[in-house]
Amino acid sequence: MFAPGDIAASEPIVVVPPRLVLTAFGGGARDRLAEVLEASGMHPTVALAVRLIYESHLGEKSTFAAYVASLPRSYDTPLSFDLASLRRLGSLFRQACGSRRAAARYYVELTKATKIRDCVGLIGWDEWIWAMSAVVTRQNSLPGGLCLVALWDSCNHALEAPRTEFLEEGQQLELR
Repeated sequence: MFAPGDIAASEPIVVVPPRLVLTAFGGGARDRLAEVLEASGMHPTVALAVRLIYESHLGEKSTFAAYVASLPRSYDTPLSFDLASLRRLGSLFRQACGSRRAAARYYVELTKATKIRDCVGLIGWDEWIWAMSAVVTRQNSLPGGLCLVALWDSCNHALEAPRTEFLEEGQQLELR
């Protein structure tokens, strides 16, 4: 993608309609998983990770297949660090261990949640860590909850990151 000319600071770079925003609760089209996740009272980050796994299991049938396929297959986050790497975090060691414990606790809860398993299928530990890592490194907070937005995570690598706006009027996201 490239710009054919200069882009003004207030000019939208990317406009995304809501149907292309991956939310835990399915966005516009409600499905059984959205109902189960909503009723579960699950932490929003965990619910979004479950949705990401669900979309991954759908493969090419998913509206988000291209986005899911574009995600890295592994992440360099404390969730996947070995003990020696965790110890090198120094003062952040306890916080990283707490995040790992929480991820493990949520995983155990998910393995017992038959309604979620009926919707998503079996979730392996490595798949769980992949989804949690993807979500915690890429999630966006919008009206209505947390979401993943294709292209957004490719546009925020500078200290002076672009500004994201949700336009109620057009029910769309704009990156400026």
